[in-house]
Amino acid sequence: MIDQQEGLLEERLVAVIDILGYTQMTQESNSSIDMQRKILLAQELFKRERGFLDKYRNLDKEISSGSDTIVFSYRKSRSALFCLLMDIIHFQFRMLAEGFLVRGGISMGKMKHDDSDSVFVGPGYIQASCLEKKADFPRVIIEEETIRRLFEEWPSLHSPEEEMNYINRLIAQDVDDGYFYVDFLRANSEFDFYAAYLLFLERSKYLIEENLNDYKLIRNPRAKSKWEWFRRYHNCVVMEIAPRNEEVFYKWLSAED
Repeated sequence: MIDQQEGLLEERLVAVIDILGYTQMTQESNSSIDMQRKILLAQELFKRERGFLDKYRNLDKEISSGSDTIVFSYRKSRSALFCLLMDIIHFQFRMLAEGFLVRGGISMGKMKHDDSDSVFVGPGYIQASCLEKKADFPRVIIEEETIRRLFEEWPSLHSPEEEMNYINRLIAQDVDDGYFYVDFLRANSEFDFYAAYLLFLERSKYLIEENLNDYKLIRNPRAKSKWEWFRRYHNCVVMEIAPRNEEVFYKWLSAED
């Protein structure tokens, strides 16, 4: 007998994340070996991310990807948000280390997500995809309403206060538009050694200055604005840790125009 429930949409927490500038990279790959290497590297990074799912198999979690998009989702549970945020933080670490900025949106809703069949469809996916486009800058955003609904409607082993305490350590709020976003640059506890975290900030500063000094990007105000946003975010993080380490302030702060 066929299971009548199989294949139906289920409530899931979903993140849709895109690589910023991928279309331009693809266009330039017609005449640039460096860009050909870069777009192939992006695919390799996506492949590795899906490999983490196979290695640490969690029946509540799925990961799928396309040419420039990766989709994470978790089945309904309040702890799903914490797990998803941690996934995104480590994904952003790995992407930035290789020179890629990403933007994305996190939402919750009905969807079908099956990595084995590369299926990700439904209202939940569409909502996250629309939010990804609103992110505009290199950040993965989540609306306050989604957080509120998740805590009201989804069960958890922890109290709402405990769960929110965990979540608040992983997100920040943009003062300009009010969106909450994944605060990956402040997640220094995810590094085995603090020195490794400082090296990561050094890499971040190098990429900011390399891109803001790129003559092609300078002539593209929209692309330039994304790196300028990221520079402000990077500098805020550096200035917060500077009192503990004055050397960091001068070595890792990216000079603004």
